[in-house]
Amino acid sequence: MPAPGTMLEFDGWSKTQRHLKVISADFEALIVKCMENKGKNTSTIQKHKPMSYGIFVKITENVPIDLLEKFNVLQKPIIFCGNESHQDVAKSFMKEVTEIAKKVDNLLKKNKPIIMTEKEQRSHVMKITCDLCKCIFSEKTIN
Repeated sequence: MPAPGTMLEFDGWSKTQRHLKVISADFEALIVKCMENKGKNTSTIQKHKPMSYGIFVKITENVPIDLLEKFNVLQKPIIFCGNESHQDVAKSFMKEVTEIAKKVDNLLKKNKPIIMTEKEQRSHVMKITCDLCKCIFSEKTIN
């Protein structure tokens, strides 16, 4: 057997669980021609002007619909089309994403009781190893 402390051991079990939510976003922009010198050897020939964005929040199927509704987490895509000034697109995006993040954060703080059948409860109490890391439970690990 190797000496204690000489082997690597995986201890990132919290990182093995799926994320409850994913936020996907995409900007659409106009490419506007311009000619600006940015230094001796650099010049800008195009600028990206944001025109619109889309956001989609995907929540895992394990989160009940009533909780999503309670915390007002949208379950359909958000589409924003800017105006000709292009000024409000990025600001609107940041405001929208911040609001979504706050709602999801509040949702994640909500503890919903686990409802187990009698059989599931007996099975849970009888377990001697952790389902994730497969470590054996002992008085040390339980406390």
